[in-house]
Amino acid sequence: MSFIKFIRVSFSIFIVFGLISSSILNAKEVQVAGTKIAIEPPSEFTASAQFPGFQHKNSGSSIMITEIPGPIENVSRGMTKEGLASRGMTLIEKNKIVVNKQNANLLKISQHHGGVEYLKWMILFGDSSSSVLIVGTFPASADIKIGKKIKKSILTFVWNKEATVDFFDGLSFKIGESSELKYAKRMANMVILGREGEFGKAGVTNPVLIAGSSISQTSIDNLKAFSKQRLLDTKNLEEIVVIEERSFKVDGNDAYEIIADAKDSTDKIPVVIYQVIIPKESNYFIVQGMVGKLISKSYLEQFSQLASNITIE
Repeated sequence: MSFIKFIRVSFSIFIVFGLISSSILNAKEVQVAGTKIAIEPPSEFTASAQFPGFQHKNSGSSIMITEIPGPIENVSRGMTKEGLASRGMTLIEKNKIVVNKQNANLLKISQHHGGVEYLKWMILFGDSSSSVLIVGTFPASADIKIGKKIKKSILTFVWNKEATVDFFDGLSFKIGESSELKYAKRMANMVILGREGEFGKAGVTNPVLIAGSSISQTSIDNLKAFSKQRLLDTKNLEEIVVIEERSFKVDGNDAYEIIADAKDSTDKIPVVIYQVIIPKESNYFIVQGMVGKLISKSYLEQFSQLASNITIE
């Protein structure tokens, strides 16, 4: 997931028919680092270092857990056939399920990426305050057994809502806090900071800083060009104009910093965007901050301070 969307996560509700019931497998579930979820992964899958979940590199398959800070009613709103189609996905089937006494929706979806067709088994569940999306992805051309194993695996989930999770558990980077910007939320491979830990949309008086790592392997031949394109691909922004940029080092790694003016495409509020891209081997790390232009000066200093002091494994 673009992989940063400044807290506008909106899915949609499915009209589902029928009821599937699934029992969990005892004593075999693995706690997924950085989440409140445990599942029994397929025997050939290993824990991923790039996202919360598991992967099978030989087949290009994965199981990824994303915890979303929002009520299931709101999160599931965009998950209609039409909503999925608008994001390039085709709904194949949908069902209501019950896993370990937890009501959920089970979906099978197809999607093309890079000329390859992928199939996805997805489970979406939650309550009035938080939601969880588990996505098992595999190439349509893969052995049919892979898809069956992924489906069986995600049906073993256990959600320990009361568990305490470290913000950086399972992540390969760490970012600190500033005088005003404090840890607000953890979502998959992203850490979100807000003013005094507030969580919400960036705006006139509300700064947001997100740090994360790429989910898939990415080769970056031209860091400057890649960074500019990555900025232009940021969702919900328009009229993006670069005002400052530079190359520097972060934790001994090459990095590229861009500061740009823009407008929120929804409410047209002038904002300032701060972005740093840090490649490392076949992965890259990104820090992206947004704040209303009227209060941007002090927060840009804090964005820069935090980005410059990231540590990377």
